[in-house]
Formats: sequence, C-alpha cells, structure tokens
Amino acid sequence: MGKPKVKLAVPIKGPLHSFTREEVAALRSRLLAWYDASHRVLPWRTIAATEHDPHRRAYAVWVSEIMLQQTQVSTVVSYFERWMSRWPTVQDLAKATLEEVNQVWSGLGYYSRVRRLHEGAVKVVDKLQGKFPSDRDGLVEELPGVGQYSGSAIASIALGQVVGVVDGNVNRVLARVRAIATNISAPAPKCSSCPLRSLCVAEQRSGCVQQRSSIKSHFQQSKERAEEEPATIPDIECVAGCDFCLQKEDWDESLGVQNFPIKGQKTKQREETAAVVVVECQDGRLFLVQRPKGVYKISVASETGVCWPERYQGGQWVTREQFLSSATSTAMKKVLKAVETHQNKSKDKKSKKSSADQPSKKQKTISQFFSGVAKK
Repeated sequence: MGKPKVKLAVPIKGPLHSFTREEVAALRSRLLAWYDASHRVLPWRTIAATEHDPHRRAYAVWVSEIMLQQTQVSTVVSYFERWMSRWPTVQDLAKATLEEVNQVWSGLGYYSRVRRLHEGAVKVVDKLQGKFPSDRDGLVEELPGVGQYSGSAIASIALGQVVGVVDGNVNRVLARVRAIATNISAPAPKCSSCPLRSLCVAEQRSGCVQQRSSIKSHFQQSKERAEEEPATIPDIECVAGCDFCLQKEDWDESLGVQNFPIKGQKTKQREETAAVVVVECQDGRLFLVQRPKGVYKISVASETGVCWPERYQGGQWVTREQFLSSATSTAMKKVLKAVETHQNKSKDKKSKKSSADQPSKKQKTISQFFSGVAKK
C-alpha cells in the first residue's frame, strides 16, 4: 500500500490583498510615468535603447546585471564603462584570459561572478555561435550565474520580453501596497515620492494619508467582492482568518507603513575556517599562485624548487606592491596584512625582551647591588 495523500491546507486570502483590474491598470500607468520622469540615465540602459543588434544589447545588459549583484549602481557605472571599452562584444570577452578579466574586475569583489561571466562568454561564442538566447528561460539555462531575476532583467531590458523582474524591493512595495504581512526585511520607505501612494493600504492604515474614508471605502468594496466569490471567508478588517493579514494585536502604531512586511528571525551567521599559505622569498618577494577553492607562512631561500600541483592554474613571483595591485580578493590582501601585523608584533616582543635583558638606568647592576655591603 502506498502512503496516504496529505491534503495541504489552502491559505485563506481576503480580497484586500489582491489588485482589481482597475488597480492593475493604475499601477502600471503610474509606474511607467514615474520611470519616464525619474529614471537614472545608465550606460547599459542607453545601449539597450540605441543598439540595433539584440545580441550586443543582451551582452551589455548581461555584464551590467552580473556586476550589479551585491554591488551598488554608483560603483558599477565606472567599472562597466571600462569593461565595455576593453571588451565591447561577447567575442572580445571570450578571447580574453581569466587573468585579464580578473584585473579589470579588481575591486568589485565576489570574483566567482567574473569567472562565470568569462565562462559564459566562451560558451556563447563556442556553443551558441555568438548569439544569446532570445528569452528568459533560455538565458537562465545557458548562461552560468544567471538566475530568474537576472534572466528576467536581461530579457526585459535588452530583448523586449514581457517578464516580471521581482526582487526584495518589489516584494516590500507590494507587501505594503496590499498590506500583506509576509516575512521580508524592510528598510525605511520613501512614501512621499512613491507613485503608488494612493493605492497603498499600509500608508492609509498608518494614518500617513489624511483621507481615512478611502480605506473604509476599499474595505467595503472588498466585502462586496468577497460576497460575490464562492469561497467562504468571514470578515475582520479584511476577512476573518486571512493568512495574509497582520493581526490587530501585532500592529505597532509607531512603525506606520513599516508594519508591512513583517520581519523574520535573523539567521545565525555561518563561520568558516580556511587555511592559507604565504610563501615569501628572502628578498621580500611573494609567491602568487591561482589555487582552487580550499595562514601559514613559509620562508624559502630562493625561488628554485618551488612547485605546485597541476590542478592549480599557474603561479608567479611578485613584489609586495604588485601583489597589492593585482586582481586578488580583498580577503587575500587581509591575509597578508594579518601576517605582517603578526610579524611586527613578534619583532616588538623580541625587542622588548632584548631591552629587558639590558640593565635599566633605574635598575641596579649586580655590582651596584652589592656595593653597599660592608666588607669584613
């Protein structure tokens, strides 16, 4: 006999948390009007709007989206412009070496992003004949490092696809506009400049908008729509038992719209331990090797005889200045600083110990100590 099927409980959702057709139309028109008036002029958007070749558009937006992962727009702009001047097409990027792209990427951090970008360029040129997939699903499937969000962004901005680009910011806005008490962390909102202000239930409930009658009218319309629906959903403010509502006892008047969305428990930070080896020659040069994912310091008399496993991509001797200016991660530069700090502390300890062995001006020597003793 097979396992009995478990019937999952269907969450109760009142009509307050959904958009009417009229509200959807208003939301779209206001967002588009706001974008036309307030959007930032960014180089990848300019390329997407002016370049006739869809594959060049896709390449530019793809580069920008990978750079924008974990990095602010203000930081990305200058990196993007340098990148595109160096490798204006995916074919140019595919010809570059990983060391070259790491050098240009240096300072952006999260170097796995640039490795996937380079890997993807080689794949587009060798496997896809230099042409990008024409839709989001194809982009997600073919390009390493491209997920649903990045794929949607590339497809919508560069290829004109009608796909939703949903991230934490979008979720927060929608949670407030429809008073959905979901588990999302939220920064301070800018209600005064939000184009959806008049549609926002969270702001109406918090008292930011003086026309309190509008929310009462919306609740009344919600009740009327609920009566027309076949589902039995009793009423509280929205409907009784609604799994998307914030309970009255959980409402904090001081938070206002930031009651939505609710904040979940913080996840405990993960601790990891890594072993790092710093190889330094007696003349002060450091041995730099590109290693697979995996602080000790080893001093060698000369570079002769230093070797590394074949799975390592390469190695070379560099000066301290060359190391600090190379496309190595911030973490590795911190490792070197930690080693140098440790060395300096060790030298200080030795110096203090050495000075402690010498007689102090205030400390009597052995002969002085016995000089006051009367001879018999």
